[in-house]
Amino acid sequence: MTSPGIEQKVRQLDNDVHAIYDMIGKISTTQDQHTTRLAEITEDIAAIKSSVAAHDARFDAHDARFEAVEGKLDAHDARFEAIEGKLDAHDARFESVEGKLDRVLEILER
Repeated sequence: MTSPGIEQKVRQLDNDVHAIYDMIGKISTTQDQHTTRLAEITEDIAAIKSSVAAHDARFDAHDARFEAVEGKLDAHDARFEAIEGKLDAHDARFESVEGKLDRVLEILER
């Protein structure tokens, strides 16, 4: 009587063991797929890092060029301010001369 019960339990355990091995096989397959995908993602990230590094280098070059242009513009601003100061001085002198001419004309008209 105990023999058929034991045989049934042994078969059930054998079936359970095979089911567990099947699950482990599926898990292993999934892990292999994940490993492959992670390797692909790692390669993509490396390519992106390389691209970003190239962009950083280009931006650094642009920054240097903009700084040079900015320096030139600052020099032009200084020159224009100097010219503006000279023109203001000329305006003052012309106003003085104009005032004197107005007085001379008044004297001559009398």
